[in-house]
Amino acid sequence: MYKTDSHFTKAQLQSLFTYADGNLYWKERKGRRLAGTLAGTASHHYHQICINYVLYRTHRLIWAYHYGPSEHIIDHANNNSFDNRVENLRECFHSQNSQNSRTSKLNTSGVKGVVWCKQKQKWRARIHADGKEFHVGFFDNIKKAEEIMLQKRARLHGVFARVD
Repeated sequence: MYKTDSHFTKAQLQSLFTYADGNLYWKERKGRRLAGTLAGTASHHYHQICINYVLYRTHRLIWAYHYGPSEHIIDHANNNSFDNRVENLRECFHSQNSQNSRTSKLNTSGVKGVVWCKQKQKWRARIHADGKEFHVGFFDNIKKAEEIMLQKRARLHGVFARVD
C-alpha cells in the first residue's frame, strides 16, 4: 500500500532531496545509499521512493516538494506515469483523472465512449461529465462517432480531454 505525501512538509522534503528534471536525488548518505544518487525505483507503472520503510509515489513527492502536500490526485498531463517533471504534474479530482485516462483494454470499438448497439445496429456514443452521463447519439459510421466524441470530449473535459 502506498502512502500519501501528507506525512511530509515541503521543507522536510527539500531537506531530504534535491530536484532536477523530474527526479529526486538524495541529499545525504545513509548506509549504502550515497548522497547525490537517484532516489527510488521504477515499479508498478510508477516510480516510487522508500522513506523509512514506507513507499511513496515519486510524482506525489515531487508535487509536495514544490507546492506542499496535496489531498487531491496528482495527474500526469501527458499520461506518461514516469514523466515526473513538475510542469507535467497537476492537481485534479478523481473525475478529471478519469477523463484523462486511456481507452479501456476491454473496449471493442477502439474509441473511448463508443460501443456497438446490437438492438439498433449502430454505434452508440456516450460521455460522462459533472457526475452525469450524456447520450451523444447513434451513428452508422464509427469514424463519424469518433469525430463527434472528440469534439464533445474537448468541450466537456477541457484540458483533461484525452484525444487518443
